[in-house]
Amino acid sequence: MEQNTPDLHLNPQRSQTLTVLCVLSFIASAIMIVVFAMGINKAILSPEEAAQQQQMVNMMKIFNPEAARSIENGLLMNVFQLVAQLLSLVGVVMMFKMKKTGLYIYAAFELIPYLFILFLTGTEGLKLLISLGLESGMEDRGLLNNIFYIVTLCFVLTDVLFIFLYSTNLKNPKKP
Repeated sequence: MEQNTPDLHLNPQRSQTLTVLCVLSFIASAIMIVVFAMGINKAILSPEEAAQQQQMVNMMKIFNPEAARSIENGLLMNVFQLVAQLLSLVGVVMMFKMKKTGLYIYAAFELIPYLFILFLTGTEGLKLLISLGLESGMEDRGLLNNIFYIVTLCFVLTDVLFIFLYSTNLKNPKKP
């Protein structure tokens, strides 16, 4: 009588660390999907609201052009980030199923939105992010901008940390 024992080499077990990473990513993705969906809903304006927003953007262009571009491109940024978050979630599901291709999808769609935002807001945003608004000449940006850039840097570092942790915990993955 032959026993049917699973071949562990062909069907690798998911580590507890990988399971925890995936669950944390599922939770974070769910939250971000809701946030971006709400951002899309908020960015769709009535004609009267659109006219008011345009007046505000025109005034902001004088004092803070980066913020003005962010407001002008709010709908586009939220749609792109929602799609990127959904695709990142696909990568997490693939990693949960022990497919290494999921790591590449996850990494791409966690990091590409930062480049997209940089493209929409200009290089001044990157300069401020790198300096954290602390170098001379940036004092007039205010504490809120400093906090925004520090929080953004924390998001980037968290994404890089998760990509690193995923890459070290995906051993013997299935081929796609």
